[in-house]
Amino acid sequence: LPLISGSISFSIIMSSKNGSILTPLGVHALWAEREKLKGPDDVYKLPNLELDTLKDDKTLPKDRLLESEPIDEDENEEGRAQWDNKIQYLLAVIGYAVGLGNVWRFPYLAHANGGGAFLVPYLICLVFEGIPLMIIELGIGQKIRRGPLQCWGNISPFFAGIGIAMPIGSLLTAVYYNNIIAWCLYYLVHSFQYPLPWAQCPLNDLGNISDPECAKYSPTEYFYYRSTLNISSDIEMTGEIGWKLILFYLAAWILVAVCVVRGIKSSGKVVYFTATFPYVVLTIFLVRGVTLEGASYGLAKMFTPDFSRILEAGVWRSAATQIFFTLSLAGGGLIAMSSYNPIRNNYYKDAIIVSFANSFTSLYAAVVVFSVVGYKANLRYLACSNQTSSLFSLSGSNDSKLIFGNGTNATEDSTCSLDYFLSEGISGAGLAFMTFTEICAQFGVSGPFWAVIFFLMLLSLGVGLCLEF
Repeated sequence: LPLISGSISFSIIMSSKNGSILTPLGVHALWAEREKLKGPDDVYKLPNLELDTLKDDKTLPKDRLLESEPIDEDENEEGRAQWDNKIQYLLAVIGYAVGLGNVWRFPYLAHANGGGAFLVPYLICLVFEGIPLMIIELGIGQKIRRGPLQCWGNISPFFAGIGIAMPIGSLLTAVYYNNIIAWCLYYLVHSFQYPLPWAQCPLNDLGNISDPECAKYSPTEYFYYRSTLNISSDIEMTGEIGWKLILFYLAAWILVAVCVVRGIKSSGKVVYFTATFPYVVLTIFLVRGVTLEGASYGLAKMFTPDFSRILEAGVWRSAATQIFFTLSLAGGGLIAMSSYNPIRNNYYKDAIIVSFANSFTSLYAAVVVFSVVGYKANLRYLACSNQTSSLFSLSGSNDSKLIFGNGTNATEDSTCSLDYFLSEGISGAGLAFMTFTEICAQFGVSGPFWAVIFFLMLLSLGVGLCLEF
C-alpha cells in the first residue's frame, strides 16, 4: 500500500515536459498559466512562496524570473466563487465523504473481517492510502483553481482523460444514490402513520393474512420486496414498471437540482443541515439503542477481535476498498470543492480533519447499528427459544435433542442461535429498509417518530453526497 500510494503521488505530482527534468506540480500549474502571470516588462510576477522553487527548476528560463509580487490570499481569480467561511467548506467536504457507506457498509465489513481486529488494517490504510490521496486531490484543486475537467489537463495533456472519467463516474454514482434517495422518500412518506405499514402483514376482511408470501417471510421483508420494489420472481423476468418509484426518483433529482441551482451559494447553505443532522440522529439512536435489552450482545459481536484474520489478504483488500469508497476519492468532488478555497489555505490540515472525521463517523455508526442489531437478535432468539420449548413440551420428551423433520436437532439448529441472528441484515439496503424498519415497528406508538428521523438521516446523507457530484 505505501508503494502504491507513493507511486500514484509521484506520478501525479511530477509531470514530464518534452523529456526534460520533471517539474513540481504547483510550479507546473503556474507555468501552464504563464501568459496570465506575465507582467508589462515581460517578467513573471509570481508569489514569493514559489520563487525559490522556480529558481531551482532547470526547465524554466531564469533570466525572466527577475522579481516577485505577493498575491493577495483573498484574490478571487476571474470572479470565481468562494466559500463563505472555513466551517462551510469543511462541512461540505465531510458531507461529501460521509455517506451511506459509513452507516451500512463499514459495520458489515468489521463484522465479517475480524470484528475489532479489522480496525488495524483499516487505520493503516487510512494513513497510507486515504490521507495521501485526499491531500493530492485537495491540493491540486486549490492550487490550480479549476474543476476536474480542466485541472488534469493543466497538469499534463496526458491526464486529460482522468478529468473526463471523473465526472462520468460521479454521474453513474449519482444515478445509484438518487435511486436510494427515492426509496428513502417513499419510506419517509409512509412513516407518517400509525401503525407503520410494515408493522404487520396485509389482512383481509376476516382479519386473516391475505398474502401467504408475507406469512412465509416477515412484514418488513414483504413491504420492501413486494410493496416497494415489487420484484419479479426471476432475474430473467423484467416485471412491471414501478411508476410510483419513478415519481419518487424524479423527485430525488429535483431535490438535488434545487440544492445546487446556484452552485456553492446554495449548496453551501444546505450542507449546514445535511452534514450535521446525521450526527444528531445517530446520537439519538445511540442513547436509545444502548438502553435496549440485548444491545450488549451486538456490541460484543462488533468489538470482539479475531486477530488471526489480519493475516488474510481479503481483510486488507476490504479495508483498502472501504477507505477509497468512504472518502469518495477519485470522484472529482474533492477537487471541485477545494478549487473554491483561497490559494494559500492549509489543505494538509483539511485532509487530516476530514479523513479522521470520516473514520470516527464509521465507528460511531457501527456502535449504533450493532446496539440495534443486538436488540433485534435478542428478540428473535427469545422467540425461537420459546418456540423450541413449546415443541419439547408437546412431544412430552425430556431429551434436549429433539429431532426436527429435516433431521437436525432443535438445540443445534443454526436458525435458533444468537450468533446467527446477530449476523442477519447488517449490511446494505437490508440494514436500512428491513432491520431498522423492524426495530421502529417494535417501538409501538413512538415508531413513526423513529422511522421519520431515520429516513430523514438517510435522505440527508444521500443528498449531501449528490450535492458535490
